[in-house]
Amino acid sequence: MENHKAMADERELNEKLEINENLKSRLKDQDLGTHICCIYRNKEEQLSALSSFMSLGIERNEKCLYVVDDRTKEEVIEAFESLDFDVEDFVESGQFEFMTKSESYLKDGYFDPDEMINLLEEVKDEALEEGYDGLRVTGEMTWFFSDMPGVERLMEYETKLNEFLPNHKVIALCQYNEEKFEPETLVDVLHTHPKVLIYNDLYTNIHYMPPEVFKAQQEGRVTREHYEAMKENIIRQTRLRREEEKAEEKLRES
Repeated sequence: MENHKAMADERELNEKLEINENLKSRLKDQDLGTHICCIYRNKEEQLSALSSFMSLGIERNEKCLYVVDDRTKEEVIEAFESLDFDVEDFVESGQFEFMTKSESYLKDGYFDPDEMINLLEEVKDEALEEGYDGLRVTGEMTWFFSDMPGVERLMEYETKLNEFLPNHKVIALCQYNEEKFEPETLVDVLHTHPKVLIYNDLYTNIHYMPPEVFKAQQEGRVTREHYEAMKENIIRQTRLRREEEKAEEKLRES
């Protein structure tokens, strides 16, 4: 009986590792400057995806920052280790850091999008000075459910990240628990992230809106130019996807 359980456990671990490797191979194409959201249903799905994302940063000589809230630092470390990512060594070296919501998003007892972006820029500058090639950051967005002032500015922050990230050596992944966030918020999440990681797979987001379009829609001042920008974005993303598919097909044939 024990042998059967051990074999089943080993099979399950191998399946998890295979999922992680597949996701990691897709994430390799995402460079610094990219804004991704991770939509997950449970703890296992969440931390499996994050181990792929963060371990890639370690391999690329990037400073890694994980802002915990829904999980604890210990939970994250334990889950990563179960997936062959021994993060404690990198915590000790300083390449991997943890922060809490009170040290980041809700510093000083309220949320201000500009202050959070300033914090990211400071951490990125420090990382570059320390010899890293950039900053890889992820945050559990459940801090939104605190009663602190400013949390209603969440989407303002997501929009501003789309203006900040492309010009800085930072890649960001925002984590959203599908079971906790209302559909209205999740729709806005899809509108503000060019790349979406859903249930451990990565997608180019055809519903993404450039910052100026999203802000205009929120403020009720959409123009013809905004429509044209969205249309061009759809065409561009489709062409890119087709080019990727052709490249993959050639690779399989070679």
